Amino acid sequence: MKRSILLIVTMFTTLAIWEENIFSTVNFSRWTIASNVKKPHGDWAGDVENNNSKWEYDAFATLIDDSQAVWYHNNGKGMTWGPKNVIYKGDRWCTEIVAGDLDRDGWIDAVSSFVQSAATASSYLAVHKNNKNGTFTTTVLPTHTTRFRQIKLEDINNDGWLDIVVSGSAPSASLILESGLYWYKNNYNMTFTENFIGTCNGWKVDCYDDEGDGHMEIAVTEEFFGANGTSPARLLVYKNNGTEGFAQIVVDNLGLNLADPPGGGGVRCADFDGDGRKDLLAGSSFDGKLYWYRNNGGASFTKYTVDATASRVDGIDVGDFEPDGDMDIVACGRNSWIRWYENDGTGNFTSHSIDVQYPLFDLPYVTYLDGDSCPDILVTEATATTGWFFAYLNPCSGVGTEENKLKTTGSWLKMPSIVTKNFVDITFGIENKGKIKLEVLDITGRVIDIINDAYYDKGSYRTLWNNNEKPNGTYFLSLKPEKQPVITKRITLIR
Repeated sequence: MKRSILLIVTMFTTLAIWEENIFSTVNFSRWTIASNVKKPHGDWAGDVENNNSKWEYDAFATLIDDSQAVWYHNNGKGMTWGPKNVIYKGDRWCTEIVAGDLDRDGWIDAVSSFVQSAATASSYLAVHKNNKNGTFTTTVLPTHTTRFRQIKLEDINNDGWLDIVVSGSAPSASLILESGLYWYKNNYNMTFTENFIGTCNGWKVDCYDDEGDGHMEIAVTEEFFGANGTSPARLLVYKNNGTEGFAQIVVDNLGLNLADPPGGGGVRCADFDGDGRKDLLAGSSFDGKLYWYRNNGGASFTKYTVDATASRVDGIDVGDFEPDGDMDIVACGRNSWIRWYENDGTGNFTSHSIDVQYPLFDLPYVTYLDGDSCPDILVTEATATTGWFFAYLNPCSGVGTEENKLKTTGSWLKMPSIVTKNFVDITFGIENKGKIKLEVLDITGRVIDIINDAYYDKGSYRTLWNNNEKPNGTYFLSLKPEKQPVITKRITLIR
């Protein structure tokens, strides 16, 4: 469908009118990365060997029953994949994996978690340094008296280095006080210092910057709560005071279920209504519902229902699938469903089924696999002995917001609307020769980077924005051709 948009941004002193083509449908195609594997679980993506084309990332996964952290090479367009490459084999279940450049050498590293068993509170993190040839050197951090669950890599203390955040749960109600939330400070040389954030029965975790100060808040859902395990699981936020001291805020109760699945499901942070604040997204496995919580500011949230039929909802992620500039949702249920939820821009969602064929869809991860700038999805299907690892490809079959052209001038600006890495690939076209300025503005309209400021001939150009030092959040890229209307487009960093 097509709609005309009038963009008036007074803080930018910008006025531009263009025709925007927006996808009316998104059709995902399923491709197998691995089959008949033993309970695949955590997943992530990145260019392991720095040899892939743009937006064709390799895939990381964990194989619980094989005790392995692994990766698979993307042979091209996300349709064919290389064999399993073992990053590390531990002595217990391997449950989660994340990836990021921990030593800032330009190569993607990884962190995985290893858990003794479902009934034992003993686990450790393994840090995997990329040897720049598809192999990794692993350092195992000290064993911990909690059951590590989900991991995220974020710069918690705004020093420019990715830290490790991990939630810990209790295997039984009697051990609830030994569980909690931790962050491991990156000491720049692939060593880490453990810091305790707060006691909770942590399940899923995510990080976001609420004040724009570069110091990250942390959101977490619980498995269950209470010294005897009879209280509902909670959705919690730990507010960062700017010096990495955290205060717990209880946002909601998510229900109680001591069996599998837990009371709380996944949690993610994103701006769903376009007001510049990071909202919360959480699932309740107990009552089979998916919620989003509008951030009103001042640690106040208003709860809305995304889906009241999300039976056994567990993993969730976000991405602009159409793309139309609005943050959509993907969620999995442990009873044969994976869906995406189309955002109308105000936080009203329409549910679309992706697949219902497999029983234990577990963790979705939004990334780029097929070479275009429309987000794709990795999904693990955690059957014990015959599990699957899938890529769901989202083809850019039409013209989306990345390809918008300013009809009044013929100049154009193209870029992904959501970015999960430290470099943004930007292309732009100039109709008339002249002085061109390409700027990055923060959510307040302040210019924080000047990417290009030079004279250009008529034609198409390509450049990169290095956002390594910038916190996650919403930004605006502004192309200012001389004596022509300005083109301003929104971009969201989620890494």
